[in-house]
Parts: sequence; structure tokens; C-alpha cells
Amino acid sequence: MMEKPPSPPSDQTTPDSVSPEQLAARLRAMRAAAERGEPSAQTALGLCYIDGDGVDQDFAEALRWLSKAADQGYANAQLNLGVLYTKGDGVAQDFKQAFRCFLQAAKQGHADAQYHLGCAFDTGEGVAANHAEAAGWYRKAANQGHANAQFNLAGLYATGKGVAKDLAQAASLFRVIADQGHPDAQYNVGVFCASGEGVPQDFAEAAAWFRMAAEQGVAKAQASLATLYNTGQGVAQDYTEAFNWFRKAADQGNVVAQNCLGAMYFNGDGVKRDLEQAFAWIQKAADQGDPAALDFLKATSAKPPHGATRRRSRRKPK
Repeated sequence: MMEKPPSPPSDQTTPDSVSPEQLAARLRAMRAAAERGEPSAQTALGLCYIDGDGVDQDFAEALRWLSKAADQGYANAQLNLGVLYTKGDGVAQDFKQAFRCFLQAAKQGHADAQYHLGCAFDTGEGVAANHAEAAGWYRKAANQGHANAQFNLAGLYATGKGVAKDLAQAASLFRVIADQGHPDAQYNVGVFCASGEGVPQDFAEAAAWFRMAAEQGVAKAQASLATLYNTGQGVAQDYTEAFNWFRKAADQGNVVAQNCLGAMYFNGDGVKRDLEQAFAWIQKAADQGDPAALDFLKATSAKPPHGATRRRSRRKPK
């Protein structure tokens, strides 16, 4: 349930719509302040070089200016410097150095740095993996409203890594950020509602959350919503809707959806029966190692006999 670190916050305040003359004037003022040693201006100038905003992209220059600000203890510079070391932009990739930068900023209460520090302890990048430490830093950032920290902390509660396993707490944290529109959190709330773990089982509620995430393009949510339509749990059974959502997920490479879509073509559920399409999609799932698809192809020897028993695509996506 790990989330990729978000883009670091910027010290820049330049509006999106400014004239070239205005931008040039702002950059001159920013550079003058940076050269006077103002850490906020040094950080902003460094970020301009990272983004190529008003200047040619130059990670070496970004590193130089961010280092100047970081050396003055400026937390946002320390954060962004840590990101450069993590990515290896303008400098040799160095997770240990990135960890030190994140730690400096995190100790100052910087939520993004606390989140990145939690990720480092969670993954063991730059420091020995320690899920309890990860949970502690995620919690500090989460308490400041950091959505990705809340998401990862919920994941630790769901798995019992670094904290006592608490599905109700995990569901509660996922719900907080799901209400903010976080698609993966919406999917996870749907999973809790469908399973009845941590919350009362409610397939209608699960369908609602899966739909929110599915409409934002989350393949596993699309596959899960399709399964509910296929089985009639929480929604009126509708093979056509099931087919459509399985197709969206299958097109994104979701292996369960590919297998179920093949089964729907094979059965003629929600779509005209088409054995060529059935085997094409089941083969896609088999190519990804899906056991059910492999078993099906083995049982049919790659070609179904006439009058083959119809199989319903009832398997619930994981």
C-alpha cells in the first residue's frame, strides 16, 4: 500500500500567467536575494532550476542553491535536496545522504520530510528497515493532514507492521483520505466494506467506493465493481455493466479482469459469445501467470470442444 512520494512543496509564488518581462524581473529579484544569502530565495531559485522555470533546467545549479539553503538549516531546502539524492538528479544517487537530509527537515516538523523519512524506514532505503520507526514518522506527518502519510500509516495498521494490527483503525484512516478524493484509499475502503473487516459488511457501500475509484481510472477498483455487477452484490445484477468495467480494467492490464472478460466472452454474458476474443483475453491473463487462466487453457487444450460447459466469471478480484 505504499504510495510514491509526492512532489516536494515549492517556495515559488510565481502565478501561472505572468508576462516574460514580469518573470524575468522576478527571477532577477530572486537571484539577488539568493546571492545575499536568503535561504527561501536560494530554495526557490534551486526549484526553478529543477523545473526549468524561467531558466534552463540544470540539476547541478539546483543542487548548488539548495545546498546553500540547506546548510543554513532551511527545512524545505533540506527536503528538496533529499529528493535530488533519492532520484540521482544532478548528483550520484545516495539514499543515505537523502535520509540525512530528510531527517534534518523532519526534526523541524516538516510534514513532507516526515513522510519521506517514514518511507525510508518502511522500504529500508538509506537506513535499516524499521516499520515501528516508519509508523512513528508517518503518524507525525499524518497528524498534520498529510494524505499519503495517512494512507501508508493505514497500510501498516492493515498489515500489523510496526504497529498492532487494527483493521478498524486502518479503515478509519483510509476513510479520512477517501473522503478527500484519494482514489486508492477509496478502493481500500471498498475492500473493507465488501469483506466486512474493520467495518460492517455492506456491498452497496463497497460498490459506491469502488465506483469513485473506478471513475478515476483505478484498474483494481474497476475490476471489483465489475465483479459486484457480475454477481449482483450491492447492485442490480447487470452483465453488460460488468463487461464494460472488466474491459476498462483489462485494457490496463489487470490480470483478474482479463480472465473474467475472457470468461464473459466465452459464456456470452453481457456480450455476444466470441470464442476468439475469449481465448485472446484468457491468454493475456495466462501470460501474466494467472493460475485460473492457465488451468482453463490447459483443460481446454487451447480450443474448447463443441458443447463445452459454460463457465460463469464469478471470481472476485483481489
